[in-house]
Amino acid sequence: MKGDIETDTYNATPLAPPPYPGLSVESSLPGNSHGQSNAKYQPPPPAGRSNVTIVYPNNTTSVPTNATIIVANDMGPNPTVYVCPSCNEQILTRVKRVPSMRTHVVAVMLFLFACWPCVFIPYCVDSCNNAEHYCVNCNAYIGTHKA
Repeated sequence: MKGDIETDTYNATPLAPPPYPGLSVESSLPGNSHGQSNAKYQPPPPAGRSNVTIVYPNNTTSVPTNATIIVANDMGPNPTVYVCPSCNEQILTRVKRVPSMRTHVVAVMLFLFACWPCVFIPYCVDSCNNAEHYCVNCNAYIGTHKA
């Protein structure tokens, strides 16, 4: 896996802060009054060059081997042969038609355009209703085909 990562190493040297005017190092030491120093100031030892490593990830994408892939239920408007995820049996699904928002909108439009006797028709037409699929063995919900 060493070949999967590109690295770039360079040396970084920290910079010292600029000196401040009117302030001497000796006058700021503890125990100093009127500019006289009790101890001799010693600057810190020079900082060693620190190594900084930048890691660039490779542009390849790896998929973990234990990933779970979920496949969406691609149900149609009619009963479908399917393996039930609940009872693990291969079955022909049972379809229940349920009115959708589309069914209600078509019924309202028929009512508003003076076709009120035809308002019930969208509720009887399968293409205006959603098809909900259920297992015939355990009655588990499997999926929906939206109209």
